[in-house]
Amino acid sequence: MFSIRQLRSFSTLAECRNFGRAAEKLHVAQSALSLQVKQLEEELGVRLLNRYKRAAVTLTDAGELFLVEAHAVLRQAERAHRIAQLVGRGEIGRVDLGYVASAAICGVLPNALRKFRDLFPRADVKVYAMDTPSQLKAVVDGLIDVAIIRPRPDYPDDVLTRVIHQEPLRVALAASNSLARQKFIPPEALVNEHFIAPQFDEEAGFADLLRQLGSLAGTDMKPFHKVADFITAMSMAAAGYGVVLIPESFQRVTVDGLVFREVEGYNERASLVVAYRRFEPSPSVKAFVSALDEIKS
Repeated sequence: MFSIRQLRSFSTLAECRNFGRAAEKLHVAQSALSLQVKQLEEELGVRLLNRYKRAAVTLTDAGELFLVEAHAVLRQAERAHRIAQLVGRGEIGRVDLGYVASAAICGVLPNALRKFRDLFPRADVKVYAMDTPSQLKAVVDGLIDVAIIRPRPDYPDDVLTRVIHQEPLRVALAASNSLARQKFIPPEALVNEHFIAPQFDEEAGFADLLRQLGSLAGTDMKPFHKVADFITAMSMAAAGYGVVLIPESFQRVTVDGLVFREVEGYNERASLVVAYRRFEPSPSVKAFVSALDEIKS
């Protein structure tokens, strides 16, 4: 089978109509060019050139027709080369991204998507809202490439993680709650409140932060109402079902009858973590993780 190099040699010779000029343009010896074209003719079993000692090289009828196809193959080869380079740099490809709602609220998700799109506008990103345990399983199973999650006590062996965002925690409660009259709430004042928390089938996440708050108050604080997400928790708190220990950025979400207050002496922070496969082969995925690092807050 003929090679791209042979096609390029033939195409250049057909353009220059002279072995010397064609060899110079290709930066090869004239004898090497002649051999390339001769081997191409032998491979095809047909003469492509009319060779005359003192006249310009001309194409046979077969050569004229073959030149059209050779140009098409060379264009396609060049396109394939460019695509391979773009994929290798992560500029095209696909990233399947999971995220918790908090990542959208605090700005991590839109900022990362914007940064990645600015750098690689031709890359495709699919975005899926998922809870933290589901995302970790999806990364391991290859269903998503990158997960933006809340921290876990431990992670699968083949998953890499790092913190990409931290922010203060606040207590959200109904405006009608007597504690809402205070700008700063003492931890012990929350002892008798019913806490509402996103909680999955595991002892992790915000339940840990709640226990740390309880240690300040000298008691053991646990979620009274377990819900799927913070938006649900905020709605219940506004209705008077309890209070929510919640990342500060959720103040951007307006819920009628809900206020946010600081807790005296409580300095724990809510974190977001990026998780991805340890041996990730995709340049696009690696580029997206790098974009997350650049917007770290």
